[in-house]
Amino acid sequence: MALLGPGLAPGLPLLIAAAFTLGLTNGALDVSMNGLASGIETRWGAPIMSSFHAAFSVGGLVGAALGAAMATRSSPLMSAMSIVAIANIAGAALAWRALRDPTPALAPPASGFAWPDRAALWLCGCVALGLLCEGAVGDWSAVYLANELSAPPSLAAAGYASFSAMMIVGRLSGDWFVARFGQARTVRYGGIASAFGMGWALVAPYPQASALGFGLVGLGVSNVVPIVFSAAARVGSSPAAGVAMAASAGYSGLLLGPVLIGALATLFGLKASLWLLVAGAGVIALTANSMRDSA
Repeated sequence: MALLGPGLAPGLPLLIAAAFTLGLTNGALDVSMNGLASGIETRWGAPIMSSFHAAFSVGGLVGAALGAAMATRSSPLMSAMSIVAIANIAGAALAWRALRDPTPALAPPASGFAWPDRAALWLCGCVALGLLCEGAVGDWSAVYLANELSAPPSLAAAGYASFSAMMIVGRLSGDWFVARFGQARTVRYGGIASAFGMGWALVAPYPQASALGFGLVGLGVSNVVPIVFSAAARVGSSPAAGVAMAASAGYSGLLLGPVLIGALATLFGLKASLWLLVAGAGVIALTANSMRDSA
């Protein structure tokens, strides 16, 4: 229902309040559905978390396409969000009987705010770096292609399009990789691929070649979040509690990443600041060994 708020807001103060409410409800939904997915994965007996996140990525692309299609309407925001709100309500109604917690909590849930457990600290750092890379590529890849490589507007979005498309490919194949190579090696290879892809994007002399590098970044980070969420669900007092710890750290990285890149770009230039993502991806690869501790 909160999806209806931004489209109905008559002014900036109410728009901010509506956006805050939407973020609050979406954050709670994100934690609960990942906790539920982790419980289902445990009962399933095989890795399936990446498939859930692939559906999430496909939904993001469908939502973007819907927004673009509605852009010529007299009230595009209201139309698009109304359709999505109705679809969500219908989906929840159809799945209502299946929406039950498949795994009981290991301990009574604590009240109030809780810091991440020591066992989950490295997981939180890993997912924060993964989402930092996602947010920075989403906000700065088009700017980089346009400003640094003189890409025309029609080509400037190719970096993020390539990133998003390869992220879907990576998540659709992620469960197979986890079953074949394990969580630790999948995260390690993903970190290496992301570091190489980001480095290639920054040294490539042409926009098309740079966009391919951004695509490799998407392929590399595609399974970091689902794997870490799956692992975090096993170290908390309940799946939702573990996911909440990882999500809080992860979305802090998603929020701060683009801002940090912007601040560094002001001081050192955009190209130099984006090398921070190469280092972040390298750290993900190095910390992947700790995955065995919670696997």
